[in-house]
Amino acid sequence: MIKSSELAAYIKKNAKHNDNGTYEIRNVCFEVDAPYIISYLNEGIGLDWYEEVYEPISEPQIDGVVAKLKYNKFSRQAQITMSDHAEIFNPSYICTTSMTYYIENDKVNVSVCMRSNDVKRFPNDVAWQQHTLNKICKKLNMQPGKIFWFVVSFHVYDDEWFYFEKLPHDETFIFDFK
Repeated sequence: MIKSSELAAYIKKNAKHNDNGTYEIRNVCFEVDAPYIISYLNEGIGLDWYEEVYEPISEPQIDGVVAKLKYNKFSRQAQITMSDHAEIFNPSYICTTSMTYYIENDKVNVSVCMRSNDVKRFPNDVAWQQHTLNKICKKLNMQPGKIFWFVVSFHVYDDEWFYFEKLPHDETFIFDFK
């Protein structure tokens, strides 16, 4: 499995150009091995979008995740589901489909499943997942573990290669969740 710090090189080597103006790689699996932090919030979708769209869906499910892991530390059911199947034809259909939390080596890990992920939003997506994982860990009085990322379509738009070049370490990604 590749690491997110190797992602830029991996996509450069393997991405295919599509007619819709993107370079895309399908079915990417990697471990997030660097902290990603939001910065370019004013250039597209920022923290407000996550708070308005993701939080109302994920927040009510956090206590269920915590309860399942407290009851059974080997649970395979500690999951937050983001998809609303009634919204599937909505042009802004949410990209994150689910997150599954599990305890391994006395830490809480998460596997994030995305139907679509663009490079420009990737640091924001990871930062939001780190934020949610930290909330769950705080309620469980445990340390966060690893984040595993599964993406059906990971892509870069033709005019956004400069974001891609910043992956994975760039101080411009700095934003501190409170």
